[in-house]
Amino acid sequence: MLRLNKLCLTLIVSLSLTFISPFSIAKAVDKTLSLIAFLPTIPANKQINITAPMAIANLLKPINSKLTKAVFKGRLTFTPVKKHSQLTLVEKSDVYLFEQRTRPSAFTPARAVLPKISFDFVQSAGDVIPLQRGLQQSQHPHWDYFIGIGNIWQQARSKNARIAMPFALVEKNQNCVHNGILSFMINESGESSNFYYQIGSETCQYFKANFWGVGQLTYQTVESLTNNKQAEIKTKAKQKIAQLQQERQHQLPIKSLQQLVNNHPQVNIDNLTLKKTINTQDMTNYGLVFNGVHYLSDCSTRFGDYPFCSQLILPSYSTAKTLFAGLAMFYLENIYPSIFNEKVTNWVAQCSGKNWQGVTFSHLLNMTTGNYDKSEHGADESAEHSQIFFKAKSQYDKTQYSCQQFKQKSRAGTEFVYHTSDTYLLGVALTNFLRAQGNEKNEILTRDLFKYVFTESLWPMLKLSPVAFSTRKTLDKHQQAFTGYGLFFLRDDIAKLMNFITKENVAERPILNKKRLSSTLQKYPDTDDMHSQIQTIHYKNGFWKQDVTKLLACKKETWLPYMLGYGGIAIVLASNNIQYYYFSDSDKYNWRAAIKELNKIAPLCR
Repeated sequence: MLRLNKLCLTLIVSLSLTFISPFSIAKAVDKTLSLIAFLPTIPANKQINITAPMAIANLLKPINSKLTKAVFKGRLTFTPVKKHSQLTLVEKSDVYLFEQRTRPSAFTPARAVLPKISFDFVQSAGDVIPLQRGLQQSQHPHWDYFIGIGNIWQQARSKNARIAMPFALVEKNQNCVHNGILSFMINESGESSNFYYQIGSETCQYFKANFWGVGQLTYQTVESLTNNKQAEIKTKAKQKIAQLQQERQHQLPIKSLQQLVNNHPQVNIDNLTLKKTINTQDMTNYGLVFNGVHYLSDCSTRFGDYPFCSQLILPSYSTAKTLFAGLAMFYLENIYPSIFNEKVTNWVAQCSGKNWQGVTFSHLLNMTTGNYDKSEHGADESAEHSQIFFKAKSQYDKTQYSCQQFKQKSRAGTEFVYHTSDTYLLGVALTNFLRAQGNEKNEILTRDLFKYVFTESLWPMLKLSPVAFSTRKTLDKHQQAFTGYGLFFLRDDIAKLMNFITKENVAERPILNKKRLSSTLQKYPDTDDMHSQIQTIHYKNGFWKQDVTKLLACKKETWLPYMLGYGGIAIVLASNNIQYYYFSDSDKYNWRAAIKELNKIAPLCR
């Protein structure tokens, strides 16, 4: 396709002043908007000196913008240009150095370059809708990606349409997410500008970095594609537009956190934001659901608030031990009542040793297999040998570590030792168990655990976003789901999941096993709770539980169930009508100030 050459190279170079100042004044923004998104072809031997990321305000849709005169659809292909791809580390923390040392092949200079991004899209009014919004695998050595729904508008005094699109880089074989923006122009003739990209925030404790640069864009109009592809896009256009409309209609009602404070002036919003605990630059997003209303924060970046906050990709990390492993077990128990007592040795061939005799699916879910090196809190999980598991790409290698790494130190069911490898093994065992179950003709089924429980059942029922229908899997023919981490969500997905779990606990006809769920979520300690290495914290069936009796000055002993994720993620099921969450990479896991504040508007003691 032709490339537009309306602007000379000197205009690009002159933009470097704008990039240096992340918060340029309003008068400068309109001028910058007309320049930065409409970059000309990059000359082969010309150096472009874009020295730093720019204020996000420069990339946004103007308030007085108009709809495009044409309706666009077709294919967009973004090809990075290595010498115009920039990356600067925000910090070189100890955890960064640990990851770099133990996974050197994952930290090459190629990290600074985007993967090649290509997708079909349709337009509906001011929305640019990718036909595939799930996790996209790329050929890049380090990055896969998500593409979100972009904004499109008519560029003033021009035949060109300008587009800003949210996207996210996801580290290969990992759960780390870096959210950013693509900015570019196209027109009806199939011409395109180059594209500018920028990333200034992440949920990734060990790799905090700014990315920015310029690359080559190709726009293929739908008419220029093959007949089959034209038919496919035209068929999917109505489907995807309708899907987006339904997605928006089914979102929980939203309000700002400030509106909550306005309605309840006794609440100190600083405690809800955890400002005394978490640095603002380390906080990705936070919010709460109160009486069915989702109260939201902004999504800050190092260069201004992220304009696509509702589409910010949130990694599950170890909240998947609840949202994947826990929910899967509660769901399957209604179909297969004995599933908690199934023996691991019957379903995972590599776990046939003496140390696995008598270990059940329940022991894996509760991380009480009796197999470990050290029982101190987090000792095994943070040991250098754990990287053998986390960097393994095949089902065999992950399973081999999970089955063979640890010796038996105690009787199964008696000692809680945190192992992500245990939850992964549960996923392997459940997959093999499901595949061995016959249908009505007693045929062997080849079931995918994630698909069977979530993408074909729970997620459609909850009307979660297309983002949630993705999970990390091993990179071999088995494609075994990670189970204990590797999910992705939007913030509305998190709100719906919190709401679902608490409602299931009181539902007359729950989809999840009611007895098991009620026992897990009860607000007092039970004899079958697993005691962690911290006296006031227990673990049960994938959920943490913490004593808040003194914190809330409760008359009766009160414990709250919650979930945690690596780097600083917490989801707290405070009561049937209040749930709170935050996603950060602060390495802080203390939500107590927020819960104490929420106790002022609705009693949380039992």
